[in-house]
Amino acid sequence: MMESYIALTPHEAEVQRAMTPSEQEHFLRVAASKERWAAIYWYSILALKTTMSTNELRETRLRDLDVSQGVIKVSAAGAKNKYRMRSVPLDSEAIKAAEFLLARAKSMGSHLPEHALFPTKISSHGSVCDPMQVSECWHRKCFEEVRAAAGIPWLRPYDLRHTAITRLAEAGTPIQVIMDMAGHVSQKMQQHYTHISMQAKRQAVNISALTQAAALKKRPQGTVREAAFAAAEKVDNALAAGAVSIGNLIKRLQRAGLGADMILGILADGGDQI
Repeated sequence: MMESYIALTPHEAEVQRAMTPSEQEHFLRVAASKERWAAIYWYSILALKTTMSTNELRETRLRDLDVSQGVIKVSAAGAKNKYRMRSVPLDSEAIKAAEFLLARAKSMGSHLPEHALFPTKISSHGSVCDPMQVSECWHRKCFEEVRAAAGIPWLRPYDLRHTAITRLAEAGTPIQVIMDMAGHVSQKMQQHYTHISMQAKRQAVNISALTQAAALKKRPQGTVREAAFAAAEKVDNALAAGAVSIGNLIKRLQRAGLGADMILGILADGGDQI
């Protein structure tokens, strides 16, 4: 049996792990705590702000960065497929990251448009670089130091892309906008991020309904009935969209400070959906 044994090929889950907001904040704070980790900090900022993968960033040339216009291009060399070739807008923080990395590249000999943003060191002391060759693992050692210090041993550079897309989804960003920024993702990944985005939208609807209901207590008595109708209409819409159950709604309205009569009035005025 041992002679005929063939090990199964390990299957890596398509939906990769992403840092939580608190883990992301902690990781960046640790990366910014030491000067020799500065390149890792700004590299991570650029990845988190652009959704670019490890290879997409590694293959970036100086011509792909237009700081004045606030745009970075993903070229064919770095794109996983033709659908991943794209232009990504840079916000103010991403522009700061790009400026730092550009200055670093120039200090290492990159100054022509075709030169690499992350040139390869070709001497043992790193004093000589080849700006035409792309560095395969310039950040591996420092990245591992930062993640160990941050207590996130599972984190890989590629996980920054998944974390970036997850932050967009958590903000309720429409999936089409996410795909335009991140490039092509598989259907399974698309469903994963769509689910996160829908959760965020439902949470926003719930918060809106609670805020509306809580405001009823502060209104003059003469306008409470009118406000109840408005709140009931929002409840109707939320229920129709499947964003909240009646049971959960009642509990949340109770926690918001509304009495039983007011809650029953809102539900009674909710219409046929209830």
